[in-house]
Amino acid sequence: GQVSSDKNQPYWIGLHDRIGEDNFQWLDDTAKVTYFNWGQGQPNNIPSATSRDGQDCVEIGSSFVAASQWNDNACSDTAKYICEKSLGGSSAQATCPNGWIESPGSGTCIKLSDDKKSWADARAACQADGGDLVKILDDSMNQFIWGQVSSDRNQPYWIGLHDRIGEDDFQWLDDTAKVTYFNWGQGQPNNIRRVDSLDGQDCVEIGSSFAPAGQWNDNACTDTAKYICEKSLGGSSAQATCPNGWIESPGSGTCIKLSDDKKSWADARAACQADGGDLVKILDDSMNQFIWGQVSSDRNQPYWIGLHDRIGEDDFQWLDDTAKVTYFNWGQGQPNNIRRVGSLDGQDCVEIGSSFAPAGQWNDNACSDTAKYICEKSLGGSSSKAPSDQDWTTKVTDKITNQDWTTTVTSKVTTIDQHVEEEKTTPGLTPQYPTKKASLPSSTVTEASKQKSAGHTANKEQGAEGLDGGSIAAIVIGTLVLCVLLVGAAFFGRRYYITYQANRMKHLNSAIEFTNQMYASMQEMTTVTTDKQVTTMAQTHKTLENYVMPFGQ
Repeated sequence: GQVSSDKNQPYWIGLHDRIGEDNFQWLDDTAKVTYFNWGQGQPNNIPSATSRDGQDCVEIGSSFVAASQWNDNACSDTAKYICEKSLGGSSAQATCPNGWIESPGSGTCIKLSDDKKSWADARAACQADGGDLVKILDDSMNQFIWGQVSSDRNQPYWIGLHDRIGEDDFQWLDDTAKVTYFNWGQGQPNNIRRVDSLDGQDCVEIGSSFAPAGQWNDNACTDTAKYICEKSLGGSSAQATCPNGWIESPGSGTCIKLSDDKKSWADARAACQADGGDLVKILDDSMNQFIWGQVSSDRNQPYWIGLHDRIGEDDFQWLDDTAKVTYFNWGQGQPNNIRRVGSLDGQDCVEIGSSFAPAGQWNDNACSDTAKYICEKSLGGSSSKAPSDQDWTTKVTDKITNQDWTTTVTSKVTTIDQHVEEEKTTPGLTPQYPTKKASLPSSTVTEASKQKSAGHTANKEQGAEGLDGGSIAAIVIGTLVLCVLLVGAAFFGRRYYITYQANRMKHLNSAIEFTNQMYASMQEMTTVTTDKQVTTMAQTHKTLENYVMPFGQ
C-alpha cells in the first residue's frame, strides 16, 4: 500500500542471507524467520556479470516479481529503502554506539577510520576505542565490509588478520580458532620484501588496488592505511584485554609496554615488576619482528629485553629461566662480551635496536649501561614470568670475569678459599659477600648452578663435584709446572747469591789494600818529617853551642 504507487521501484527491507546461503534472517536475528512472500522463482541468487557476489539482500516492489512480493538482489545494488523504529522513538535493534555500524549477523559493531596508521598503531587506536581491528569470518560479512569501503576507491583498510607469528600461518588477533575463511586477491599473499627492510608483508588489508573488489592483500605492517574497528554490541571488544598503555603481542598471549625512560638493566627490570610485569621475553622470529616493529622508528635507540648471561658466561637465559633458550637473533659478531678498561664487568645483558646490530637484531651490553626498555605481562594483567623475591637470592655464583676460569658454588661446597663470591640479589638489595672460609648452605644454590658445574668448558664455572678426567689432569700438570718453577727459582737464586758474595769480597779486599797503601804512605811521610826535624834540631843545637861557648870561656 505504501510503495505500490511507486511503480516498479524496489525498496530494501531488513531480510538477508549474508551469513549463510538460503539462511535468511532479519537484522535483529532474534527468532527464526517463519514468514516469507517470495515472488515466483525467488530467491534465485543470480550472480552479477561483474561480481562474484550473489543476491543476498531482499527488496519489495521489484519489477521481477508481482505486486508486494519479494525478490533477492545484490546487496551492492542501489534501491530506495524503508526504515523502522519502535513506538518509543528508537529501534530495539540500534545497540551500537554513535559512529558505529552494526555488522549483520555477527553480533558486532564496526567503525571505519579515515586516519592512516601503521597496522600496530591502527590496532592501538581501536583498542583505545574499546574494540579491535575487524575480524571477517565469512563471505557475507566480507561483502558487508566491502559495501562500507567500496566507495573509497583503491583506499586499503587494515583488518585484524596477520601472519606475524609464523609465515603463512594467518591468525585473527584473538587467535581463538583456526582461520577457515580467506578472500585473497589473485597471487596473494605474496609476502614481498622491500630492499631496505627485513620485514615482509605480514598484515592484511581490504580495498587495495592490488586486489579486486572485496578481496584481500598482504602488506608491510609498517605501511599506513585506513582501518576498520570492531566491538561487540554490548559496547566493547572481547579481544581488548590489555590495560591502557599496553599493546597485545599477537599470538604470545601477553601485553607489552615500551618505556622511554633510560635505566640500567636491573632498574628497568624493577620498573617492569612494579608495573606488574617483567622485561620482555622474545621466543621466536615472528615475535621479534613484532617487537622490532614497535621500536624501529626510534632510530638507534637500544631497548633492554629480558635475556642475560649473568649466571654463567655465554649461558644465556630468560628471566623466568623455565626452559632452554632456542631462539636467538644476534647481530654479526655478537655477543662479544667486551670489557671496559678499569672494570671487571663484561656485557651480560641484551638489548634490541642498538646501532651495533642491524634492524631487529640483538647486542650484548654492560648491564650498568642505561637504555630504554620493554615490559611484558600476561593478558590477565600481570606477568607469569615475574619471579618471586627469592629469584636472585637463590642464584649464587662466583664469576671472576678477568680470569680464564670461573667457579660456581654448588651444594657440595662448604668453604670458599681464594675467590670472591658474587651473589645476585633482587634489584634494590645490596649483594652479600661472605668472608673467607664462610660456610654456604646448600639451600641457596640453584639447580642451574648445579647443572653448569658438570658440563661447561674450561672457562666456565666448575663445581667441586663432578670433575672430569681432563680437569684432574690439568690440575696435576699445573702442580708439576709450579714445582719446576719453584726449583728453578731456588737454583738460580742460589747461584746469584754466590756470585754476589764473591764480587762483594773482591771489592772489600781492594778497599783493604787501598787503605794499607794509604797507611804506609802516611808512615813514610811521618818518618821523613821526623828525620828532618831531628837533623834541624841537631844543627840548631850545634849553632847555639858555638854561640854560647865564647861567653862562657
